[in-house]
Amino acid sequence: MLNDQTHSDNLQFADETDNIAKTGTTPWNIMIVDDEREIHRITEMVLGGIIFRERGINFIHASSGEEAIIKLQQHKDVAVLLLDVVMETENAGLVVVNRLRNELKNTETRIILRTGHPGYAPESKIIIDYDINDYKEKTEITSQRLVTSVISALRSYSDIVKIRELNQTLEQQVIERTMQLEETNKVLNRSLKKIREDLQAGRKIQFRLLPERDKFFGEYFFSRYLIPSMYLSGDFVDYFRIDEERLGFYFADVCGHGTPSAFVTILLKFLIDAYIKELSPQSIEYLTNPAKFLKLINEQLLKENTDKHITLFYGVINTKNNEMTFSHGGQFPHPIMLDNGKPYFIDHSGGMPLGLYDMAEYEEHTIKLADSFLLIMFSDGILEIIPRESMEEKQQYFLSKITNKNLSYDDIMKLYDITDNLELQDDITYLIIRK
Repeated sequence: MLNDQTHSDNLQFADETDNIAKTGTTPWNIMIVDDEREIHRITEMVLGGIIFRERGINFIHASSGEEAIIKLQQHKDVAVLLLDVVMETENAGLVVVNRLRNELKNTETRIILRTGHPGYAPESKIIIDYDINDYKEKTEITSQRLVTSVISALRSYSDIVKIRELNQTLEQQVIERTMQLEETNKVLNRSLKKIREDLQAGRKIQFRLLPERDKFFGEYFFSRYLIPSMYLSGDFVDYFRIDEERLGFYFADVCGHGTPSAFVTILLKFLIDAYIKELSPQSIEYLTNPAKFLKLINEQLLKENTDKHITLFYGVINTKNNEMTFSHGGQFPHPIMLDNGKPYFIDHSGGMPLGLYDMAEYEEHTIKLADSFLLIMFSDGILEIIPRESMEEKQQYFLSKITNKNLSYDDIMKLYDITDNLELQDDITYLIIRK
């Protein structure tokens, strides 16, 4: 018994003295629990010279189950427990197994159960009922088998510890990553809050630039409404008096929507306001000739290099002779005129959108206005919510709704099922001119 030795790829035998000092690493803790002193001596003699994975062996001794539990509480890193079954009681070793696994919650230590009384603890029942890793009878175990069992147990324990450490490392990394994500999320939320606040401030500024919603110039009534798909709009509308006889108005739709497009509408507003406020002979010349004015604005936008283009309808109403002169650069859908109860599109051909080509030319048209009329313009966002498939069907549906010269803001909203909380793909803006 206990008289052979074995070797493996990573197993060595050191001198019996000071193997811990030779390896320079923390040894494996192996606990021997047996009430026979000779078993302790022989076991230590057989295993004492082992160096496994560059680590030697440190022995911890206990002669009873109660002592084993005390020392297992003191030494949390016992790799292998060589445990006798029958000691102070016939099942003392089994009690140790049960307390180690269930009370101390130690599932890592490998347990090799050794017994000199196999009749007290049948192997099949022990293997089934208790969380042990090997079962040996003292009368049959040789030194070679003991070394083989211990090395196998050390290898298993080493792998379990490594997995546990990897899991702990992973858990720590997850905790740290979660904390980083939470902090990043806080920073992002603060940034988003700041962006929303900035956008809300920009929205207020943009809306302040719009003209008074309902305004009379003598017999001519102007009204507008704008519903942005985002905080800021790429649509813009304005109306103003040029001189005693003429009124100017324009309807603009910048490609895209949101902040970049809104910036261009503000730029457009300031470009046009500069001519309105100047009221020099030259500025009046531009303001009263729509084709010239569109060409001028086109050149200014190209000069500013905004990388955005604008569809723009610009009109001048001569209140003395009740005529409208206009020019448009790509504006769609076309304005709707309601005259004597009959709606129709003012679909005279127009030029290219502004801000694309420096050689763009624009046509100018003049029409006689009825003594009582309604002129209404929409941005192309309205087409997105019209429940028709083809563009031709959308336009006919769009046109068919305009039957009343005295349409109000509420009427327009009801006609096209527009609500302030409608989720829009594009901005919707309309302008009403009525006499």
